[in-house]
Amino acid sequence: CESRATAERVAEQMAARGTAVFVHHSAVAREERQRAEAKFHEHDPGGACIVCTSTLELGIDVGDLDRVVQVDAPSTVGSFLQRMGRTGRREGQTPNTTFLTTEAMGALQAVALVELAKRGWVELIEKPSRAWPVLIHQVVAMSLEKDGVAPDEAWAVLSRVEDFKGIGRGEFDRLIDGLVRDEALVRVSGRLVVGPKVEKHFGRKNFREIYAVFESPQSYTVTAGQQIIGTLEQNFVDLLVQGESAFLLAGRAWWVERVSHDERRVAVVAAPRGKEPSWGGILPRFLGFEVCQAMLAVTLSDGPIPWLSPAAMEKIQEWRDSLDGVDVRGGLVGSGDGVRWWTFAGGRINQTLKLVVSALRSTWSVSADNLGVRIRSDGGVVHGDVRTLVEQLADPETWESESLWAEVAARLPNYRLSKFQVLMPPWVVREMLAGYLVDVEGGCRAAQRLVTGMSEAAHIERTTRSALQRLIERPTPAEPDPGTEHVPEAGAMVRDRSRELVWVADSAGLSRAVEALTNEERIGLDVETTLRGQTLCLVQIAGRRTTWLIDALMIDDLTPLSRVLSEPKIQKLVHNASFERSVLGRHGLVLEGVMDTLALSRSRRGKANGGHSLRAVCARELGQALDKQAQVSDWSRRPLRPWQRDYAALDAEVLEEIYQRLMSSSVLK
Repeated sequence: CESRATAERVAEQMAARGTAVFVHHSAVAREERQRAEAKFHEHDPGGACIVCTSTLELGIDVGDLDRVVQVDAPSTVGSFLQRMGRTGRREGQTPNTTFLTTEAMGALQAVALVELAKRGWVELIEKPSRAWPVLIHQVVAMSLEKDGVAPDEAWAVLSRVEDFKGIGRGEFDRLIDGLVRDEALVRVSGRLVVGPKVEKHFGRKNFREIYAVFESPQSYTVTAGQQIIGTLEQNFVDLLVQGESAFLLAGRAWWVERVSHDERRVAVVAAPRGKEPSWGGILPRFLGFEVCQAMLAVTLSDGPIPWLSPAAMEKIQEWRDSLDGVDVRGGLVGSGDGVRWWTFAGGRINQTLKLVVSALRSTWSVSADNLGVRIRSDGGVVHGDVRTLVEQLADPETWESESLWAEVAARLPNYRLSKFQVLMPPWVVREMLAGYLVDVEGGCRAAQRLVTGMSEAAHIERTTRSALQRLIERPTPAEPDPGTEHVPEAGAMVRDRSRELVWVADSAGLSRAVEALTNEERIGLDVETTLRGQTLCLVQIAGRRTTWLIDALMIDDLTPLSRVLSEPKIQKLVHNASFERSVLGRHGLVLEGVMDTLALSRSRRGKANGGHSLRAVCARELGQALDKQAQVSDWSRRPLRPWQRDYAALDAEVLEEIYQRLMSSSVLK
């Protein structure tokens, strides 16, 4: 089952019909779970059933199962394969799963998972490189282990860990400074020791809470006599009334005899029936892009699905019929007082669109699910207004606005993702939340698909040949792999290869670059950041004949750049200088002597068609398109691909030509 509450409800109904049922989930007592596992090892010829959540998906050996029955559908192909893989292990048996879905959407999701699995597709495991909660945990643990640790000593160890490779020394020092300011750590003779805040939150029982990275919610133990049944969370216990309330746990119903808040204990006796408990703190369960695109293929197909039961096929067909004539391939559909944007892009991408649209249009009411975004307003939302906004979102430069991300950050729901979140500086919390909830690349591409009329499900059409079959034959394209070659837009500007391009990845190289740049009268300047959290990855500086790409992730100290950036005699050409000032300012770098080509374009052209993004200015002033697709690639991966380097260099190099064209222009607003 997909939740503990569903598991309890299903177990109760099965037990009422005479099935031998055991319940296995994280709120069931360890002894109860072990009893269920032991029963399955006995190979009872009478048979038995465990109703469980994902606790039996991995790691626990319950023997060779005959059958897995899945209520509704898991959110990933990986989970489906793991669960089905518990069956078919004995000779002569076949792995199997039966889906029992409660609504059409569950059936649609199940079909998508099965068809993706049939063609050998499964989700990739992302390799973290900026694991802030674990980094904080390790720093605090090292300070306890060694009775104080020097920052250099901690960095020497932690910088070798793959999970922290994306964090530079400058960011590490900023984190330490924040922990010290907040009294989580204290500096004593140059060493870091635990401070009052760590003592307060983790100091009980000799810092026992530090030794585990994960935490459990505040819970009450449920006991029947001397037997421990399981646990309930406090928010549910607060609703219980002694002598009146009954609830389900471990597949059985219990009356509440007594609640002891001091002991965090609920004493119970058996009852004839009860209500399912609620367990809070559940984060949204997002479906991925590929799963939703497979659901789109099922929706658009007009053919039968042979392995479905007649009842399930009827529900799928009802779903198809309900959307007949609706543009669900990334289209905008008017609905009452609002507009529905069908993306079939997955929960995380649609959540991103919700946050950004809400930030850009504060009077609109925006909601999101796995299949799309709904936009409403008290006065009604005009289809054309939404279309105009989507066109804005299709431009990667829209996503670079510092003011936009300030608004998005303010709207991030305050989910608790880590037990060490209480120690984190606000900028780390924002990045962690954004990493869970925000997919900028996916959001931008969703807008581009609508604007261009393209679908990443390979232009699926209703034809006599099943769209689902076509999807199976040709795998759905995943998000671009940084290892693949980039195909530029037709007619896109090409970088002048006669210019020298220098990659700077250490302090010595930075010193040489600074020495050369101090002789320049004017330079083009740009930066590349992670789109989530806007961590500085690259600084691009174009001189007369040479362009330097400075790797901000590899160089611990960027302060030597101050000789160039804060020197007013060296003119810096920057497009949208507020963004660069904000990003560089986090590293103590101040920009002086700036000529903002965005402001210059506005002063010369006024309200020009197409606006004043760098792409629009290049097209208008130079007659060439600047390929901005690379802008939404991952700038934190190393090494960068050749096309990423060319794009980054061109972003800085083109500013001189734009400047000269605008300054020499006689056309004023």
